Amino acid sequence: MKDTIKEYLAGQYDAYVKDLETLTNIDSGNGDLQGTEAANKFVAEKMQELGAVNEFRYNDRACHLISRLKGSGKLSILLVAHVDTVFNRGEAAKRPFKVDENGFAWGPGVGDDKATVVEVIYGLKALLKAGFSDFKEIIYYTN
Repeated sequence: MKDTIKEYLAGQYDAYVKDLETLTNIDSGNGDLQGTEAANKFVAEKMQELGAVNEFRYNDRACHLISRLKGSGKLSILLVAHVDTVFNRGEAAKRPFKVDENGFAWGPGVGDDKATVVEVIYGLKALLKAGFSDFKEIIYYTN
């Protein structure tokens, strides 16, 4: 299974970078309800493609997403990441996503935590593609 997952992920690099670009270029500062909703709608779409059921929760400062994947095992797994950044609205336009000549990604929130948000999606995609279902439920919570 390990080699299958590695091969699959290697073939997904360009798609991963495109998704990371899309998410990074969504302004979603802390306390930005509209921005966190837009970011989590993007995440929800990707999770729905994997078969997840999505639930949005709101407060006056943010949109939260709870995505649930059902498996055939006994244990539940909780994964947590955040889509908000420390940057104000307009920062993504000033410093849009880019990958430099060394292969490093740049943009507001790309390393904290938007790369993780997308990595989890691709990790789950690879596990499911390899036939892994030995879990009761995987809950992916993005706030």
